[in-house]
Amino acid sequence: MIRFFYYKIIYYIIYQNLVEILTFKEKIQLKENNLKKYRDILYFYYVIINIML
Repeated sequence: MIRFFYYKIIYYIIYQNLVEILTFKEKIQLKENNLKKYRDILYFYYVIINIML
């Protein structure tokens, strides 16, 4: 249970950082390909965290 909580915190921190990067990049109008890349990274982290649990 503690481990589960620990991984969720890690995921939350990673998620927040990537969301901040994504929103910042959108403000300077990056191309759709680059935005897709960040979404792929976010999905990758999500999968990894779920495997760890």
